[in-house]
Amino acid sequence: MRFHLSHRGLQTARSISVRVVLLLVVPLSAYTADFCSKNDVQGAYGFQLAGVNTISGFAKASATIGRIAFQSDGTLSGYSSVNFNGLFLGNPVTGTWDVKPDCAITWNLQDDSGGYQHFAGKTVPGGSRVEFRQSDPGADGAGIMKKTPETCGVAAFQGQYGLTMAGISTPFAGGAPKQLSAVAVADADGAGALTLLYPSDKSTGSYDVDSDCFMEIRFTLPSGGAAAGAVKLRGILVDDGREALAVQSDPKDVSAARFRK
Repeated sequence: MRFHLSHRGLQTARSISVRVVLLLVVPLSAYTADFCSKNDVQGAYGFQLAGVNTISGFAKASATIGRIAFQSDGTLSGYSSVNFNGLFLGNPVTGTWDVKPDCAITWNLQDDSGGYQHFAGKTVPGGSRVEFRQSDPGADGAGIMKKTPETCGVAAFQGQYGLTMAGISTPFAGGAPKQLSAVAVADADGAGALTLLYPSDKSTGSYDVDSDCFMEIRFTLPSGGAAAGAVKLRGILVDDGREALAVQSDPKDVSAARFRK
């Protein structure tokens, strides 16, 4: 017995065949979703948060740097430092945290004055990176958090890094705020010395790295710019030393900086 397909039937068969082939080549990722567990997020993280805060009733620039360790029982502890409109403060913190199967993560921090702050974001599967925001009314800003080594030393910050820095300077004596910004290539020698190459200038600096991976970084911005002069940063090493997150600790200046290989 012979079967015969009409021209229309042949077109239909080809159409079905094409649809089947397309279904077969759709990547598996299209049918999967992010999945996370508490095991992904346990351990120590360094974080940076920068934005505008209106909790006091007025819009104020703020930038925060810190280190927190997520424990398996849902508690956390660490240390957080904030530059609030040029006033730099630091406190030990404790709190609780939770992560959902879809990788949504929430946590709260309580400082030694008893005040609470609340945060929400999303982690990547495996927990190597978290993007987050402060969820308290009046707080606005974007944050990044990455895993940090359990211990560090000055040699952990070594090699060539791209530096970006942005923020605002508000003179104590009054006057209009000035934008702060810098882009440079930073060469760290692994022994505490920095060389910074700007598009049309060069400067030197220094750094220290504590055993808990917190850093103090000092350098000079080139003359001629709105932000020229000495700069001090408080930072933390993350991603096995491939990146440093930092905020400015100078009075009146609020900026966030990142060093990335």
